[in-house]
Parts: sequence; C-alpha cells; structure tokens
Amino acid sequence: MELNKAYFDDPLQKSKVVYVRRLNKSDYEMVCNISKDIRIYFGKYELDYLPKRYLRWLDTGIHFFYGVFIDDELIGLSARRLLDGNKTIWAEAGRVTTKYRGKGYYNVLKKGVQQLYSAPTTIQKGRAIRSAQTDIALEVYND
Repeated sequence: MELNKAYFDDPLQKSKVVYVRRLNKSDYEMVCNISKDIRIYFGKYELDYLPKRYLRWLDTGIHFFYGVFIDDELIGLSARRLLDGNKTIWAEAGRVTTKYRGKGYYNVLKKGVQQLYSAPTTIQKGRAIRSAQTDIALEVYND
C-alpha cells in the first residue's frame, strides 16, 4: 500500500479498490471530467466553475484537493482551504459524479482527508458545521 493513499471498503460492497489521495496539477483532466455534469445555481444554472479555478487554487498555497477513486477512476473530490494561520480548514467545492452520488463515497472522501491531512500543528479535535440555507461545511481543528 502506498503511504499517500488511504484505502477503504467499497460502500456498495462490490469488492472494488476504493481509495482517497491528494490531487495535483496532473489530475486536471479528471477534475474537468467530474465537472461535466455539474450545474451550479446562482440565480440560474451555469456550468461548473471548478475547471476554471482548480489550477489557480492549487497555486495559492492555501488550497488543496483530495479525490476519492474507484479502481483508479476519480469519482469525487473536495477542496480544502487553510484559514486562521492553518487552524481552520474550510471545506468547499465538493463533487461526486452522478453515477455514485448518494452512495456513501463523499463520506469515504471525508474520512480519507482526515487520515491523510498533515497539519502544521497537532490536531486534537474537529467539529463540522453545516448550514441548511447555504449548504456550507466548515471543519474546525483546534491545536
């Protein structure tokens, strides 16, 4: 097993290889493929903004992405942004392909991020906040 991957049981119990790993610039095409069927609602449905922002966000030094894979196919991803001197991790831009939505893979992704993320400070506890009105998740880690 590779150290930069977290392996999990397949939520659908199909005996497939399911893992989470950090994404990088070479994953851009796969990110674009996930975004093909995503429509974002800002008063009207628009194409997904992520392909335009992915590479730029990676260059900021405060954004990073993790993906969940089935047999080496990227099926979901989520961005994390570091805030407050790396004490707060903001979760954004979560995506799962239509075929796998609602089947538990985003939960696998969240668990993988928790396993793989190396904080500059010691993480002792985490808390998730979710707003029904805005559908935003915030993960707060206290050192």
